[in-house]
Amino acid sequence: MKVIIAILFLLFATLPFYAQDLVIMRDGTIKQVRIVQTSLDRTLVIEGNGRHTNEAYLENHDIYMLKFRTRGNVVFNEHGERILSTSQSQKFAKDASVVYYRNGREAEAYNLRMDQHVVYYETDKKGRGQSVSEPRSDIFMVCYPDGTRDILVDLQNSNWLWRQPLTETPPVSVPAQQPETEDKEEETSDTPTTNQRVTIITRTGGKLHVWLVSEGKQMISYKKENSAKAPVFKMSRSRIKAIKRN
Repeated sequence: MKVIIAILFLLFATLPFYAQDLVIMRDGTIKQVRIVQTSLDRTLVIEGNGRHTNEAYLENHDIYMLKFRTRGNVVFNEHGERILSTSQSQKFAKDASVVYYRNGREAEAYNLRMDQHVVYYETDKKGRGQSVSEPRSDIFMVCYPDGTRDILVDLQNSNWLWRQPLTETPPVSVPAQQPETEDKEEETSDTPTTNQRVTIITRTGGKLHVWLVSEGKQMISYKKENSAKAPVFKMSRSRIKAIKRN
């Protein structure tokens, strides 16, 4: 019996063991892996344990977050660019829900509920924390203690414009005064807005959650962030199926 135990001990001691990191994809899929290397455009991971392991490359523009077991998180935008890094791994209680924001922030949540536009939750299980209310459009995903998940914002469709760059024009700066051109009547007919939050639905099924700057007969202007310094994009109305006011 002792010989068998010794053989089993040696067998398991020789099998490689990998601490489990997490990769959260932009479609909400969560992969348990060992993260080996992250480059400018893709991430190398090892999937599986023991003898049943394989290496795989994941494209950064398909990844929402890398969750390292010990060193914290790395968050990517739809272009595969790093927009957030943390130096410490955050631990959450097993009976808590976890809220993942579009900007990469994550929060422990209790007594979570939501309506059509707002998500509500408490930061403490016994009600001694803060009561939080956030727009649903700011939250990517909610993970519940039972392992189920709610996807509140489709981050996959935010890749659509980047992968098909002809859909929109590059960022342009809006001058204080437009020079007189043959299209002056159209330009002056634009209806200025106060950067209203809208969802643009394209004719190919893409969805853009943006801030509307102006609307014209042929073109619309919008920003991806509600900031005075944010670049202004333009899109032809021929590519738009509908504009929903949020």
